[in-house]
Order: sequence, then structure tokens, then C-alpha cells
Amino acid sequence: MTVIELIDKAIDYINKGDMGNALEYLDMAKSATEAPMRYSAFDAAAKLGLATQTLAGWRSDGKGPKWQKDANRRVFYTGEALRDWQAANIAKQS
Repeated sequence: MTVIELIDKAIDYINKGDMGNALEYLDMAKSATEAPMRYSAFDAAAKLGLATQTLAGWRSDGKGPKWQKDANRRVFYTGEALRDWQAANIAKQS
């Protein structure tokens, strides 16, 4: 769905009084318009409440959130990778 279609769908739900579904479609529209956020290893560790050394160890062990390297060979994490990892680990702790 395009952003316009998502917003139209949200408006339909608002008109029906279904705010729960309306908010879901508005969140999807917002996500579709946001550029992917990139976090340095330092910033990713801070966001997750971990030490940078912990993330470095996890990268070495093939654990933790998915990471990438840019053209200058610097490690970074996407916001999506951090959210996915957090969601998976919150589910494991419950």
C-alpha cells in the first residue's frame, strides 16, 4: 500500500470510530515515510543499554542484533535491526 492508501484507510477507520485500527494504519504510514535510521556501535549499545564491548563480542560470536559495515568499513546497526532484536529478546524473557 502507498502512504496515501494507508492514510485513507486510517481515515475510514476513524470515521467508523475504530481508533485502534486507525492508529495502526497511521503508524504504518509514518514508518513508510521515515528514512532508515543508522546507529554507530556506540549509539546502538547506548540505545540497548549495553556496553560497546558486549556488542563487539556478540558480533564476533555471531549473536546480537544484525549489523552491517559501511563503505569505510565502520560497523552500524539499523533502527529496524535493533527493534527486531529487542522484540525477539523481550518475547524470550516473558
